[in-house]
Amino acid sequence: RIAARRGVDRRVFLKGLCGSATMLSMLAACSKESASTASSTAGSTTVPAGTFTVPTEATTSTTAAGEVLGGAEFIFDVQTHLLETAPGSVGDAISAFALGFPYASCGEGDALDCFRTDHWLDEVFARSDTAMAVISAIPVVVDPNPLSTAVMAEAKRAAEQVCGDGRILLHGQVNPNVGEVAETADGMRALVGEHPIAAWKAYTHIPGNRPWFLDDHDPAAVQCGRAFLDAVMEIGPRIVCVHKGFGGLGGATAFDYASPIDIGPIARDYPDITFVVYHSGFESGGAEGPYAPSGTPRGVDRFIRTLRDHEIGPEGNVYAELGSTWRLIMQNPDAAGHVLGKLLTQLGPERICWGTDSIWYGSP
Repeated sequence: RIAARRGVDRRVFLKGLCGSATMLSMLAACSKESASTASSTAGSTTVPAGTFTVPTEATTSTTAAGEVLGGAEFIFDVQTHLLETAPGSVGDAISAFALGFPYASCGEGDALDCFRTDHWLDEVFARSDTAMAVISAIPVVVDPNPLSTAVMAEAKRAAEQVCGDGRILLHGQVNPNVGEVAETADGMRALVGEHPIAAWKAYTHIPGNRPWFLDDHDPAAVQCGRAFLDAVMEIGPRIVCVHKGFGGLGGATAFDYASPIDIGPIARDYPDITFVVYHSGFESGGAEGPYAPSGTPRGVDRFIRTLRDHEIGPEGNVYAELGSTWRLIMQNPDAAGHVLGKLLTQLGPERICWGTDSIWYGSP
């Protein structure tokens, strides 16, 4: 009804500030109603753990919506992606992965074209308040890689032409569990020599037939974690961004090896390396509630448990990242409150990084 009154279709309305304000107000209303229903059923007062305060006028007035949702904050998105694919060059697994995301319905004749550099530039910089962004590597071990370092560098050049210098940082992709570790170190040296690598990106659960842990604690896994970190110490930069959580991607054993159980001990043993834990150990479909100090930890609790066990807190060398995690958890304000509450309690406000996993979902 609001879109009709404004003379635009629903898609255009939902992409704007008033559309965002409308959806946040609906989430707040649903959360309040759910709490009210729980209270009447339980015979007690249930208060939502989190909510969104959006005035009604913000759903119809762009000015009012801007006052609520706008701002001059510096926004640094530490996890963005894109794909540059040549005809017939992308494997079935990569295609299925990309086409499973919402942005595949962007309207291109070939859905894979939705993830190209021009769409990435448009969504991340033209359609959001993002000031700087990291192009983050994905675990592709085939050639051609649709998000190779060369592809990242070309996207960086395109962004500089449109947005100015210094807006884009690049990850160096590392797969120490594929091939020999010595070859991995040689590849890292070559990459740093050719490109301005800002950090290393690693996935411990992919490919699923050769999983590994950063601390090599599992004798059944590939023993390459500490050798990789030794190479990071020697070559730099001393920042490792590691995917932890979303274990459904990568095969039957992926859930176990995507666990952040290795973060505490390895962060303790390598205090001069900064570890950025992508996704913060979150698992889609799992319930997120108050931190449980005993029992088998699940989801983000796994991350909190390993940090507590190794006394790593707000002054430590571990950061939490929210790509996809926030996108999926924000629809449940109570669970979202618990996720952020746990991370803030353990790591403080200076150790939580904003990341979106765009362009998989469109505009951040």
